[in-house]
Amino acid sequence: MLDTVLQIGKTFRNSPNGLKYHRYIKSPAQQKDWDKIIFLSLPVRDDFNFDFDEIKLITNEYQKRRLYYLTFKTSDADGLVKYFFGDIFYSLKDGNEGGYYRMPDLSNKQKAYQKSSFFRGEEDFSSIKKKINNHKGISIIEKFRNNFRENAETIERLLIMQAGFTEYLESQNKENDRAPKDILTDLMELGLLNAFRTYKDIMQKRNANTILVDKLKLSNTTWDEIKNRRPDLDKLNTYTTNSLFLHFDFNGKHWYEFTDGFEVINEKLLDDFVEELKDKNGFILKKYLYKTLSSPEKDLQFPRFSTCERYKNRIFKTKEEISDLIYAINYSKTALIKVPNSDIKIIALPRGNNLGVEDYDRFLEKSISLQDEPEHEEIVKYSNEIKNDTTIDKLFANITKSGDELITQFDLIISKQGGQTSPDIDIIELSGIEKSFINYISARIHRISSELFNERSKKIKSEKLKPFSIYYSFLNILGDTTKEKKKYQNHLYKVLPQIYSGTYYYDPILLPTFIEKAEQKIRNGEAYYNSFKYDFYYLTKIQNKSIEGENLMKILDSPSYKLGYLLGKLAQNFAGQRSPIKSFEKNYVGNLTRRISSVTDLMKFKNFIEEKIIIHGKNFEGNRCISLELTGAIKNFPSRYDKNECAFGFFESYFAPFNLNNEDNNQASSDKNE
Repeated sequence: MLDTVLQIGKTFRNSPNGLKYHRYIKSPAQQKDWDKIIFLSLPVRDDFNFDFDEIKLITNEYQKRRLYYLTFKTSDADGLVKYFFGDIFYSLKDGNEGGYYRMPDLSNKQKAYQKSSFFRGEEDFSSIKKKINNHKGISIIEKFRNNFRENAETIERLLIMQAGFTEYLESQNKENDRAPKDILTDLMELGLLNAFRTYKDIMQKRNANTILVDKLKLSNTTWDEIKNRRPDLDKLNTYTTNSLFLHFDFNGKHWYEFTDGFEVINEKLLDDFVEELKDKNGFILKKYLYKTLSSPEKDLQFPRFSTCERYKNRIFKTKEEISDLIYAINYSKTALIKVPNSDIKIIALPRGNNLGVEDYDRFLEKSISLQDEPEHEEIVKYSNEIKNDTTIDKLFANITKSGDELITQFDLIISKQGGQTSPDIDIIELSGIEKSFINYISARIHRISSELFNERSKKIKSEKLKPFSIYYSFLNILGDTTKEKKKYQNHLYKVLPQIYSGTYYYDPILLPTFIEKAEQKIRNGEAYYNSFKYDFYYLTKIQNKSIEGENLMKILDSPSYKLGYLLGKLAQNFAGQRSPIKSFEKNYVGNLTRRISSVTDLMKFKNFIEEKIIIHGKNFEGNRCISLELTGAIKNFPSRYDKNECAFGFFESYFAPFNLNNEDNNQASSDKNE
């Protein structure tokens, strides 16, 4: 698995546009509100001095898409947001910081956070400078940082007052002809512009008065009244919403185009993550970097995994291999499919001969989220029409799509998606699955789905029947009332690997859970069993037995099923809205397994039904024959009894359409078709 990741990373690292795959380098184009970002270019002269008077707006889309910023970290758990070198993306939302730069947090008890991002990175630069002081890249970064340090106050004022500076740029040569540097050094003027811009942005919102009065406690709501009140201006300046990308223009050159400087950055990253073995025969990770690798510092998830045994983790032959890993991490965490109502991610890493960047990108470009599917409703009431010519189950769609002829195998990872501060957790990995085998499994499941769909369509007349899908049928049967849908989610963790690997042979919880859900629906008055049962048929038929549908046939041929089937035919006399026992369905059918937990209990329930048949004048010849047949079946019943198989048989006959004969015709209740 890791070898596949490293191969992907190597391909990315050696590609012309490899920068966009780097773990710690980001593009502003990745931001959701890309069109709301203000892009500024600050010229840096040959002597590395900043020319603030020549700050310009960047409007060219091509130029914007070549912009990147470094999210420098000494470990994945490093939350200091340290600035090392290059462009800056900084955002404010209602005054709260975002992007990758932070102002001093003087209220924080930890001294490191009381500095701004630039000064938080000083120690890291000093450490790498001591180690490789003779490297040409050190000189480049040092000159830049020296000038940044001298102008840190102005740059950070530009970042924090970005809304005001944007207002100035838009009014430049119209109402304001002052030079940019004059504005940046005039705190009063810049603060006034920033407050005015913030005020304008607030007034465009529907809840503008609520923000001004309730949140900012401003008694006056017109700008003319506010602008002369310093406390009110200060309140507005703490509520700014704006995003700025500050590009340092080195005479048309980007920061990452300084090859020597970029080498220093990578050297520093590797220095923090990597340790060379004492025998000089390779390198090991000393901090967490990739989810399948452990370090002895924090994540001691392996038994007896200690510092002295780190070599057992993974030995990298060269530092370049770890660089490959850094370029592949983002790709290796990208879900090909996200399963709805769960935190399940399905990651597929393609393998093949001579795969290029385009092949890897194309494979993921149409990654889908099943979360977009609507919540399940009764199948015949489904409001969103879905085409019946669906050719492939969505759990296979992106894996088996055409156009990827060079891909011959996959490494599949079933993961539990982590949170903002916790990594993903791999539940299971399937390595080296042949694409041809996945195609075979997918085609087989599609054929079963089509055949069953046609069978169901003949019995349930509706134009809105939803095609079968694996996740949907599991959700229908296993979806519980908890927000996390725990039963559904936990079971998918178990069976999805079996489905993908062709080892889904038997599912012991499927029938009991199906019966439990059917009873629950009946008690709730949701009698749609004749459509619901097809989810059970579907999941049973896709199980990989030598005879297709063998597990379902075993249930249908079982003695317990036959008992239930005969009992259901007797109980059918009290089915439907015209039943003489109005509460029969909810009280008895909806609690069926409690009443037939043993053969003895089944006999008691049989006697109860027969008594009601006589009381309500339904002792027809047909009922008497069924009763005699059921009595004989109970008398000759073998030792093993399964209440769920019995309940399944009961529901199959109880909810079946009536087969009326002449004697029963006048007494039978009306339509049992759903």
